[in-house]
Amino acid sequence: MWQVFQVGEEARKLKDGPVEYREFLRVPALNCGIYRLKAGSKDMQGSHDDDEVYYVLEGRARLKVGDKDHVVEPVRCSTSAPPRSIPFSRSTRT
Repeated sequence: MWQVFQVGEEARKLKDGPVEYREFLRVPALNCGIYRLKAGSKDMQGSHDDDEVYYVLEGRARLKVGDKDHVVEPVRCSTSAPPRSIPFSRSTRT
């Protein structure tokens, strides 16, 4: 089943703590969630067994991968396509 989530709506469901996580999708091959760190907060998570993708929605973040620091800024646009069995079209706005 194809599902559409509005990231802004999911983010508004977070509480107001310095570090918040809310998972909004869990299926066998994929989990999605919103993880908010307020400015100056530190991510206390350790390594995970699963691969992860991070998108910065607002503000800036610093990710350390191995021994290299990366400054990450908000994502402007991201897309993905559903399985071929589901009709799908894409359009752009400029």
